[in-house]
Amino acid sequence: MKGILRKPRSRLLTTENGYCVTKQLSDKAKQWLDIHDRTNWKEIGLLQEYLKHSKKTKKIQWITWKLPGVEKPKETCGQWKYKGCLNHTKHPDHKSLIRKFWISCFRSCCKKCWLEKWLARESNRATRRIENFIQVKVKYGFREPKPIHVIVSPPWNEKFSRFDVLKNRCRKMMRKAGIVGGLMIYHPFSFDKDKGEWVIRPHFHVVGFGWVVDTKKISDNDGWVIKNKGVRDNLHSTIYYQLSHAGVSNELHSKTEDYKNPRRLHSIIWFGDLGYRAKYASEIKVEDDEIESKLCQFCCGMLQEVEYIGTDRPPPPDIEFEALLNHNDWKNVDSQNYNFPSNKKPTKWMNQFYDANYGISV
Repeated sequence: MKGILRKPRSRLLTTENGYCVTKQLSDKAKQWLDIHDRTNWKEIGLLQEYLKHSKKTKKIQWITWKLPGVEKPKETCGQWKYKGCLNHTKHPDHKSLIRKFWISCFRSCCKKCWLEKWLARESNRATRRIENFIQVKVKYGFREPKPIHVIVSPPWNEKFSRFDVLKNRCRKMMRKAGIVGGLMIYHPFSFDKDKGEWVIRPHFHVVGFGWVVDTKKISDNDGWVIKNKGVRDNLHSTIYYQLSHAGVSNELHSKTEDYKNPRRLHSIIWFGDLGYRAKYASEIKVEDDEIESKLCQFCCGMLQEVEYIGTDRPPPPDIEFEALLNHNDWKNVDSQNYNFPSNKKPTKWMNQFYDANYGISV
């Protein structure tokens, strides 16, 4: 699977000062922030009909499509927090593991969280689901499938159809073109380089599997234009880029109705062999890594909220990092032991971990 699957990256880097890893914005992320600030990113929008299905009724609603990161953040977004493990006797150099991060709502619409938190998490999870599908197919003796990138554009007389109709039509065109499964990302807008601004131009980006055929026949008969961009060498970068300017929705009941807590549609739509009801759905499911991220990688203890009490040096700078630091500079804020939520079913990984390390089953 060379060239497709991501290489595992170390959580901590060895430096002359010990162990430390920091998070910094990539050049691509800085470029998106610049486009966000200097173009009509925040102003452009599209109102589109959507048929909502419930158990008893069907109801026409309205969606307002915007680009990511255009709404005000929550009060807690961006607040700095420390978590750590002070069990320094079991750590290298007898230091405490400290993690500094800022609180996030992980919403696609949040000005503060959309790029560094929502986009990073969603592109990661989508990449892992596709990687899982590749591994499952190989495990059952199939030839290793290669993910491809396809752009699907509706004809002008269908571009502003009801969104559920447009989405189903896109799926139908994918089946006709030989795409058996993957993810769809809806783009209501495109960036016009000549005008230097975003314009309304609805289309879909698909990352999936199959052998694209009959594109000219589909264009002549149905008016849909399908462009095969080929096999993806860097799967994560492709998904990250397409999600960075995907449509973000608010759901309304009417064109004029005010709303406070609208239900949002997902920016990623899985279909076909990678859908949630597909044959291998249970095997390609991406496990929640929330529990794993709360564990110390040296002694497997639960990370707890800590605070800085050092007096001979200033506190760490306001950047996200994870590092081994002097244990005398830190103390626990909450010393309670972690208990698993009673309403959350333990995952296979959690059972294996606690059985191997503590001889218990959760």
